[in-house]
Amino acid sequence: MRILPRAVVDQPLLPSIAIEEDGEFTEFIWPQITLEWWQMWADSPLSVDFTSTDWSELRDTALIHARFWKGDIKLAGELRLRTAKFGATPEDRARLRITFAQAEEAETKTTARRSSRDRFGGIALPPEAAAE
Repeated sequence: MRILPRAVVDQPLLPSIAIEEDGEFTEFIWPQITLEWWQMWADSPLSVDFTSTDWSELRDTALIHARFWKGDIKLAGELRLRTAKFGATPEDRARLRITFAQAEEAETKTTARRSSRDRFGGIALPPEAAAE
């Protein structure tokens, strides 16, 4: 294991890029759903510790997301693989051993519940029930 200094950076803007369409280069327009997706990652507690390489990988994934939402459905598998690495779904987070603080608090509350024996242990059974 190698421990590195923490180098967290802010989320970059999605870049202006030119793509080739019908032999001509044109400006790529980010779909609104991808802009919302990008903002979702900025607001996510998952991104608090993202480094420049994390944002770079996610930026590349944003282009896949955009092309998927523009109809290139063959990119669905690659999009799923990439977002899984960032903990996009509950299953991904479980695999990556990521939990949110609220989940830990709820687990603590559940564990702190008293058992029925603790709650009712001092109640005596009626003599006829005790004889059974």
